[in-house]
Amino acid sequence: MRAPLAIALGVLACCLAVPAIAEPPFSFDSTQGKLPKTVVPLDYDIALRPDVRALTFTGSETVSLRVRSATNSVIFNTHDLRVTTAAFDGRRVTAISSDAQKQLTTVRLPAAASVGRHVLRLSFAGKIGDQPQGLFYQK
Repeated sequence: MRAPLAIALGVLACCLAVPAIAEPPFSFDSTQGKLPKTVVPLDYDIALRPDVRALTFTGSETVSLRVRSATNSVIFNTHDLRVTTAAFDGRRVTAISSDAQKQLTTVRLPAAASVGRHVLRLSFAGKIGDQPQGLFYQK
């Protein structure tokens, strides 16, 4: 009876003696994603105005950003959304393009944004859908 107990304790001791293998710490720069890592959102202030009869909405958003390296554009995710106006640090931006397939919108800045904090203001419009994507409704 002592031999099986000694073997069980020996196996348990071997299992406990194996060093734990930890995941490496999170790294923003090495984590994959479809957005560039040059601009990082810090804070959002969003207002939505839905029209439930027409199944549409309009809205505005102010985003505090941290530019990590100088860039001429800000790229962000959108889904069935049309950006109608944009301003970067209070200056109007007119070069706005969207790629519905990739669900991305690009705001091209008139001059490169320097490293540091900035503010992007947007106005937008969209449709309220019946599928669980973007702004949607359920009966």
